[in-house]
Amino acid sequence: MEQLDTRALRFMPCPERMCSIPLLSCLECRSMPCPALKAEHLEILSSSPFVNRIPVLKPRATESAMYVFRHSDGTLTDAPESFDPEKPSFEELADIDEILCISRVLVKQLRLVPKPREERAAIMKENTRPAEPMPDAPSEASAEAAAPEASDPAPAAAPAEEPTKRRTRSRA
Repeated sequence: MEQLDTRALRFMPCPERMCSIPLLSCLECRSMPCPALKAEHLEILSSSPFVNRIPVLKPRATESAMYVFRHSDGTLTDAPESFDPEKPSFEELADIDEILCISRVLVKQLRLVPKPREERAAIMKENTRPAEPMPDAPSEASAEAAAPEASDPAPAAAPAEEPTKRRTRSRA
């Protein structure tokens, strides 16, 4: 059985909350990606079995707009470097039906979302090994067979102790 990678459950200092938190809870933070996260932390989170990986398209703004010409026959071509959208040359645009302006590009990314607690607990339960008995200790069945029947009555229970009183400070 493979050993479960639980590094995402380890605690690390959080500059936003000013306390130690599990690395997995960084995914739900409003300041993600935080400057305290290093590349190795992001690698741990992306490979953790406690995280769902959801592909999404994120918009990325471009520095300058890109222009594409749609010709009357339906073909698309990039605008030449000489094209100026402020002062277009209509003689050059005679066979062009539309000019498409592209100012944002969608980039495919993986969004990391922590799995629900129930799923994480099930993963932990599946991957934990049951405690094996010590090889030196005899099993309960052999201990019962080896022990003779005792004629002594069961020892008396120890008297219950009174709970200690909690000390409180006086408000003087």
